[in-house]
Amino acid sequence: MADLFVISPFIIGGAFALMVLVAAFRPDTIRLSPVLVAVTAGVCGAGLAYLHFADLIPLMRSTAYPGERLFNGGGVQGLQVLAHVFPYLVTARYEPLSLWPTNFCEIAVVGTFLPLAMACFCRIPETVGGSGWIRANGPGLLVWFSAVILLLVWLLVPVSGSFFPILNQVAPGRMLWGFGLLFFLVFALLGPA
Repeated sequence: MADLFVISPFIIGGAFALMVLVAAFRPDTIRLSPVLVAVTAGVCGAGLAYLHFADLIPLMRSTAYPGERLFNGGGVQGLQVLAHVFPYLVTARYEPLSLWPTNFCEIAVVGTFLPLAMACFCRIPETVGGSGWIRANGPGLLVWFSAVILLLVWLLVPVSGSFFPILNQVAPGRMLWGFGLLFFLVFALLGPA
């Protein structure tokens, strides 16, 4: 079972975000035939990857990374999470601030000005009230909000990885990709509303 999750942390983060969004906003697409096609494609892809890396998998399984990695939550700076909403919060001319404890590849993984643009240019009373998008998608937003809270706990709170199966395969700093993707795709859905 452990070999199943020896995959890229970015794949786990991205797949988590996309599965939550599909379950929240397009549950009608989760039918048996498309799921079987997706599972079949995934099994075929995993089989091809196994055939290609069959000699390396036993060697990698006994290493600390990626073979036997298990992470605990927490350790991500709060400013780094806020950098998803304010992309230049922790940078100065495309470089991290001198006191910032990271490198330039990890400062704003999926940060954009989209939430701020939505706050400035959307017709918020129409979107929230009446027959607005938020009211029409309330259950989906509850699923989305729960997943965002789950990821925030994983990123910020020092919790045992045993409470977060599958997520414990991804270091909290690397899960910023999944968090940012989950956070911003909702604003992309809200845009046309």
